[in-house]
Amino acid sequence: MDVSLKPLFDKKIELNKLKLGNAKINTDGMIAEFNLKGDIGELEMEAHDIDLQQEIANMDKISFSNSDLTITIPDSVPPDTTEALRWKAKLEKVAFNNTDIQVKLAPAADSTIVRTHFDNASLKGSIDLYTSDFLFHDLDLRGSTVRYDAGTGTRSDGFDPSHISLTDLNGRLDSVTSRSSEGIVVAFNELSAKEASGIRIDTLSGQFRMDSTSLHTRNLRMLTSDSDLRIDADMDLDAFDPASNGTFTAKVRGSVGKDDVTALAPTLPSDIKKAYPTTPMRVDADINGNADALTINNLQASMDGKFSIHTRGTIENYMDTTSGAMNINLPYLETKVHDPKFVKGFLPPEMQSTVNIPANTSLTTSLGMTGNKISAKGELKDKSGTTRYDVTYDSSISLRKSLVRLTVGTTEEFDCSTCTGVSGTAFIIGCSTCTGISGTAFIIGCSTCTGVSGTAFIIGCSTCTGVSGTTFIIGCST
Repeated sequence: MDVSLKPLFDKKIELNKLKLGNAKINTDGMIAEFNLKGDIGELEMEAHDIDLQQEIANMDKISFSNSDLTITIPDSVPPDTTEALRWKAKLEKVAFNNTDIQVKLAPAADSTIVRTHFDNASLKGSIDLYTSDFLFHDLDLRGSTVRYDAGTGTRSDGFDPSHISLTDLNGRLDSVTSRSSEGIVVAFNELSAKEASGIRIDTLSGQFRMDSTSLHTRNLRMLTSDSDLRIDADMDLDAFDPASNGTFTAKVRGSVGKDDVTALAPTLPSDIKKAYPTTPMRVDADINGNADALTINNLQASMDGKFSIHTRGTIENYMDTTSGAMNINLPYLETKVHDPKFVKGFLPPEMQSTVNIPANTSLTTSLGMTGNKISAKGELKDKSGTTRYDVTYDSSISLRKSLVRLTVGTTEEFDCSTCTGVSGTAFIIGCSTCTGISGTAFIIGCSTCTGVSGTAFIIGCSTCTGVSGTTFIIGCST
């Protein structure tokens, strides 16, 4: 330690150098709003203007090396009967070399932990111990890591918003602010990193705010070699906990490339990954909900020359994919298929040869699904015309009983062993032989379909021969 003596008589300290090694720190009981605890490998300090009367310190240099520190912010702060510390400190330079810092929020509930490793980082800032506020700015990062964990669950495959892990973090933070009324606010515009899901972020900018119960992003923009996304989101930390009342909202817009899609969803089957084109997918989404239900205020996705989809509605019990409790209600769903090969590429290989979808087909429908029942009502358009339908399907009963009504202009319904020479519009279920059908035909579950012309929708037939015109053929063996 090197201290100038003369300023002491004026109740000031000129600290030329202070060096500590292999030390421990624990502020438990000293500051009610947080506790700093850990091991200090090496600490160096310089301060040439510490005023003991005014309780103001101008710190010229603070350097941590080979240290491991934990900052704990309690769930609630008990009444403090002691006189609060009124010290304020201005930080001209704080450096971290090979130092780990973790921040625990609401440790009693074990809700949130932010872990950081600084290979080489520096910052400027100020601290007010009386208000427990701090401001750091010009934070320069090199080779750092940040890990965010909400709750005690394990990380899922792909991108997990409750467990975010960034490595090889480089760039500059504009500011990091902590106020009791706002929590921690981070503003940044030149960050690059790699997320554990495999996504490589070339540029990350925006604002991030977090307190003991929620996190928020504003004007967040993420650029990768494949994607360009802008995200505004508000999320309670327990939003995906079925036992809580937490909620989230998210607005996402931009484009997503193939490499990032496969990183976000690593469990996609290999044949779908192979079929997925390199064309970026444009997205515009406005979604809110909780662990029980999603509300889709707006969802649009499209690929140039491939497809487009636009929908809104609700999905209940969306996290339950096994018991049949999921309930889907989409009062508006519009899909356009420009490239049939693109759609067929996502079907199982054994179905691809049995499905025929005309190019430039559009489907506008309201869709509902509850348990075994699926209902749909709307219009199907292609170059040959428009088909209106109103269908209910129940997988627990026969297909014949499930289909309710379909209309193409004038409706004709058939339920017979043999249908021959039917013209105009036909709706045929369960016939053994259908021959000489012209006009628009909907044929389901027939043994043999021959000589069908015009527009045909053929599902589940054993043999289809001599079919001409525009056809939708699904699940036929020959």
